[in-house]
Amino acid sequence: MGQVPIREASFDGVTGQLLDYATLGLPLNQGIIDARDVLSATSASVQAALAKYIRPDAFVRIVTGPGPP
Repeated sequence: MGQVPIREASFDGVTGQLLDYATLGLPLNQGIIDARDVLSATSASVQAALAKYIRPDAFVRIVTGPGPP
């Protein structure tokens, strides 16, 4: 959401965004659609999305540091 105002602060930013939407086959008001979706998110909908798409048992931990002495 933080990039939206910056992206729309110049003609080049607006033009680039519209071209990106057109190239991806998205509607030209995709930014408004995305903002509406983000603002309508509830804690229950976020929890449901996490339960559906995130698999904690598949997480990997990588520890870096100095090698053995």
